[in-house]
Amino acid sequence: MLKSIVKSHAFRIALAIVCATVLCAAFSACSGARYFVTLVDGDEIVTTILTDTSGRAEVPSPEKDGYVFDGWYLDAQLQDKFESGDVLRADTTLYCGWTSNRYTVTFDAAGGNISGQTSMVIASGDIVELPVPTKDGYRFVCWTCDGEDVDPTAAFERASDVIYTAKWAPNVYTLTYHPDGGIVIGDGEKFVGDVVTQPAVYGEPLTPFTAEKNGNTFAGWRIDGTSEMLAGYYESWSGSDIEVTAVWR
Repeated sequence: MLKSIVKSHAFRIALAIVCATVLCAAFSACSGARYFVTLVDGDEIVTTILTDTSGRAEVPSPEKDGYVFDGWYLDAQLQDKFESGDVLRADTTLYCGWTSNRYTVTFDAAGGNISGQTSMVIASGDIVELPVPTKDGYRFVCWTCDGEDVDPTAAFERASDVIYTAKWAPNVYTLTYHPDGGIVIGDGEKFVGDVVTQPAVYGEPLTPFTAEKNGNTFAGWRIDGTSEMLAGYYESWSGSDIEVTAVWR
């Protein structure tokens, strides 16, 4: 008899708990409570909205160049997807998911040479190692796109197939003159000393300096280590660093 009374009492308690839970849930659903929903994209809070009184929220479908919107998620790792119509019972943060588009980048060496691939497929947001072209007489500066320099350390954020064009700077070489007791003349000046230098820009015209020496006639400059003479004018300098010595008569 005692055992039956205990069981009956336990059943009443359990039933009371269930009823209380149901009533609380019903009260919450009917109470008109609204909750804050914070929308986050990456590390940035986009906006905060409110649910309706049923706990449902109308979330936007954002757009971003180079990406396809993949929905809102309940976790920052983008594993638990929030579905339209889901009921929220507390303030909640939703995280924006994106799928990267992929685009083709074609490399134009602008007269230079590229060792390896001349194009690659890059996803939006990726940071990739770009090829480094070469060109005789020139130094590679950077890649450009639509007239702007491309930062090789920055994430790719283009939203279409693009062409990267190489930017070049001509090498600057040095002519070193040994006047052998004379005076070097150039650029409207006279240079006294055993050694005088002149810059020579690759691909640009060059007029070498001349020289004078009391009691002697200047016969030109001999390129050191050879029997060749330096010309009096170069329409386009294509040489390298050289040293020359004055020839006197």
